[in-house]
Amino acid sequence: MIILILVSIPVLDGSTWFTPLTVYDKGCLDLVYFANTNPASYQAIANAYIEYATGSFLNPLLYFSISSGSIIDNFPDYYEAYSGTFTDILNNYRSDDISIISGNGYTFGFSIAWYNKLGAAVNIARTLFICILLITTTIVFSNDLEKAAIAPLE
Repeated sequence: MIILILVSIPVLDGSTWFTPLTVYDKGCLDLVYFANTNPASYQAIANAYIEYATGSFLNPLLYFSISSGSIIDNFPDYYEAYSGTFTDILNNYRSDDISIISGNGYTFGFSIAWYNKLGAAVNIARTLFICILLITTTIVFSNDLEKAAIAPLE
């Protein structure tokens, strides 16, 4: 039983199947870089980033705020195509379902709801596996105890 539990730990651990996504750091830092170095083309790049990050990312972009040099930008507050404000977003998501990336003059918020749901499913599967393993071990142990100790005494 102990060997089965030890083997099941990596199999039923969420980090075996998925990792926390940190790839968004690069996109955020690139957007901040363009805000600092090339403010003239920032808005076009920001629009493209927002369109891609809200529709194509596994963890969609919920919010960002950049205050760098001459650029002061807030999404979705300053973008009419996207309804809502950061307060609306906070009211619609649990605090655990939002991943915040922040630094010197910027803050980005992404939804990690799918990650939390997958982690919960893996933990439920692990709990069920351990319960089944304990029940099976108890039944086998009871049978062996009955045959080896109780039956000869009777």
